[in-house]
Amino acid sequence: MSKGILVGADASYERLLPWWHSHVKKHNDTPIAILDFGMSPWGLAQAKKIGTIIDATSSPSFKVKCKALADQRIANACLKRIKHMKRSPFDTTLWLDLDCMVRCNVEPLFAYADHPSGFAAAFNYNIKKYGLNGGVHVVKKKSYIYDLWIQAAKNRANDFDYDDNVLAEALKDPIGQMPIEYNIDRPDAKIRHLMGESGKKTLFSDPNYRHQFFELFEEECSDDFGIVLRADEETEPFIDWWMANYRMYNNFPVSINKNKFLNSLELTPCHIVQGHLSPSTEIWDYMDREIVYPSVKIIHYSGKEGRLALIREIMIGSMIHTSSLAPLPPQLNRLFPGYI
Repeated sequence: MSKGILVGADASYERLLPWWHSHVKKHNDTPIAILDFGMSPWGLAQAKKIGTIIDATSSPSFKVKCKALADQRIANACLKRIKHMKRSPFDTTLWLDLDCMVRCNVEPLFAYADHPSGFAAAFNYNIKKYGLNGGVHVVKKKSYIYDLWIQAAKNRANDFDYDDNVLAEALKDPIGQMPIEYNIDRPDAKIRHLMGESGKKTLFSDPNYRHQFFELFEEECSDDFGIVLRADEETEPFIDWWMANYRMYNNFPVSINKNKFLNSLELTPCHIVQGHLSPSTEIWDYMDREIVYPSVKIIHYSGKEGRLALIREIMIGSMIHTSSLAPLPPQLNRLFPGYI
């Protein structure tokens, strides 16, 4: 009987994959499969290093129509996820959300799927309505729970209440119960699930997330798309560091202060790139590093506080990757006297 880990990602959340895997591989050599919900070429390149990729871009034949558009998006996304989770290549599957920090050997978890339902999860009554969180669960191929989950979501189309709550309401028979330490946001957790805004702030403070250096991403470049980097006397010392960071994710050409492309994205060294770009990539302004949206691919550090955040970013990156990233610019103190 095969056992393995299943995870899923799209272009918005693919940046979590290397961070997620850096923790999993410390304690496990369990086979991994990744559901591709629509990753970019960069995301697919990272996923190929981790495990088997399963195309999960197709939507289910069934959809729900909810009263609220936001509920409808969530409901159909949940249905799509559950449909493709059923395609796991393993007889017994451990599903993990991408915001789970694995700090243990997961082998003992597979035994919890031996429950008559073929499904087990942890209960934490401090979260959501019923305390059931499916971000970490184990399931057997023969389990009926996924079918029950899909049907329950359809039945609740006009009053959708998140996938975990919908499943909890639909359960008529018991399911297996995993110990809470395998799915909780707590420092001593075996699997620390960094849920919600506070959890994401913890995640983004992990150096393995923001500054895990990858091999340069090579992709065939479009002839008409490139990055125009606008630099001045103050930001010029950051260019080398910015380029090293940019090349983690993109191979599109960069032009300094000149637009040579039919389609371009204009950035400055204060725009930190953390994802695969396109002409329509949205830019977010932040004053610090506590970004709570994994889908953000360009962060613009603006104002005095933003410049301080940029300096901290460069210092951390340089300390962690002294052999890979450009060294800390010596002009920092001259450019921003009294900041450091």
